[in-house]
Amino acid sequence: MSFLTYAPSVFVIGEEYELLLCLRSHGLLSVRVGDTLYYEENSGALPTERTVARVRVPQAALNAARGYEVIFRAAIDRRAYYSLFEEEERESYPFSPLPAKGDIHVYLVADVHSLFESAARTVTYFGEELHLLIAAGDIAEVEREEDFLAVIDFLGKATGGRLPILMVRGNHDTRGHLAERFTDYFPADGRKTYYSFDLGRFVGVVLDCGEDKPDAFQGTDKEGKLLPPSYNGVNIFEAYRRRETEFLRSLSFPEDGRPRIAVCHIPPAITTCHKGDIFDIEHEVYAAWNAELERLGIDVMLSGHLHKIFLAMPDDERNTLPHAYPILVGAWPKNYKSVIGTAITLTDTGLTYRFTDEEHAVLEEGHLDFVR
Repeated sequence: MSFLTYAPSVFVIGEEYELLLCLRSHGLLSVRVGDTLYYEENSGALPTERTVARVRVPQAALNAARGYEVIFRAAIDRRAYYSLFEEEERESYPFSPLPAKGDIHVYLVADVHSLFESAARTVTYFGEELHLLIAAGDIAEVEREEDFLAVIDFLGKATGGRLPILMVRGNHDTRGHLAERFTDYFPADGRKTYYSFDLGRFVGVVLDCGEDKPDAFQGTDKEGKLLPPSYNGVNIFEAYRRRETEFLRSLSFPEDGRPRIAVCHIPPAITTCHKGDIFDIEHEVYAAWNAELERLGIDVMLSGHLHKIFLAMPDDERNTLPHAYPILVGAWPKNYKSVIGTAITLTDTGLTYRFTDEEHAVLEEGHLDFVR
C-alpha cells in the first residue's frame, strides 16, 4: 500500500510548482527532482506532525527533469533527541510540462459542487493529450476536512500527478467550518489567494473575488421579514478586494508577445446575470480591476460561477461593467446532476473553445483571436 492516500497534485504559482501530497501517517517527506532534494520547511525545521504536505519546486527544474520522486519515512517517535523513523519509502511520477510549441490543450472545470463522478468523466475530453487543468472554484463545499480531501482526490485522479493545475478559489470555498483553512491545503502567495503565474508559453494572473454578496448582507424570508446577517461578522472581503486592487496596480508582465490570461471564479465585469440583484456589487472596485486588466493587456479571462456557458465580448448586454477583454464563462452544473466544462485549445495568437459534457459531446464551440 502506498504511503500516499491520493495521487499528487502539481499546482502552478508564480514561476514554481507546488506539489500537494497527502500522507497516510505522520513522517518526514522530501521530493527529489533531478539531483536536488526539496522540502516543506518551517524556519529550518522539517515537519512530521501532519498528513497534508506542500513542497515548492522551481518550474524550470521539474520541466527539465520531466519527473519527480517522493521520499517518505514514517515517524515512530519525534523526540528532542534521537527521533525514530521507519525505513525509507519512495514513489516516482512522470511529469509533462506544457509543450514548447504547437497547440496547448487546457480543460476548464468549475462549479462541480461535489458532482465528482460526473466531473471526472467531463475533464477527460482531451484524454492523454491534456496539458493543463484549470480548477476554477466551487469544486466542493468546505464544511469538513473530508470535503477538502475529496477535492484533492478528484484533482489527483484527473491529472495523476503528471500535469500542472491552476487552482482558483470560489465563493463556496469561503463558507463553512474550514473556510479559514483553504490556504492550508491549496496554493496561495502566503495567505493570499491571488497571484501571478508564468507557464512559459503564456503568463497570467489568478484573481479571487471572495464572496458574491456584501459582507453585511441580510436577506429576507418569503414574507419579507429581515433574516439575521448571512455572514454574521466572519467576512471582510470588501477590504480583501481593495488589497487585491493594489496588487493588480503593482503587477506587470514581460513585453514579449506571449498570451496573457486572467482566471477568476466570479467574472468581475459580470458578477450576476440579473443586474441590480444582491450579487451586483462592488462596481467601483471591480471597475478598478477591469482598468488594471486592460492596462496589463489581458487577452481573455476564464471564469465560472454563473452556471452558464458563453463568451462575453465587450459589447455583450450581460456585462454589469464595461471591459475591453473577452470573458469566457465556461462551467455549468446542469440541473446539479452533471458537469459541463470547457475544452480550450490555446495557441500563441488565439484559442478555440468547446463547451463539453461528461459524454464529451460538444454543446457549442467558437474561436477567439487575440487582439494585440
